[in-house]
Amino acid sequence: MTANVPALGEVASFGTDYFLLKIKFLARNKREFTIKFAVLPNAC
Repeated sequence: MTANVPALGEVASFGTDYFLLKIKFLARNKREFTIKFAVLPNAC
């Protein structure tokens, strides 16, 4: 049982890092999309 503790910790850490990375990625895409969406009507 103790042998599995580090492995579970690594998986949890990886999951958290991946989750945060995903949020940052989505936030960046959403911001770029919002900027493009805001600029397009003004350009026309």
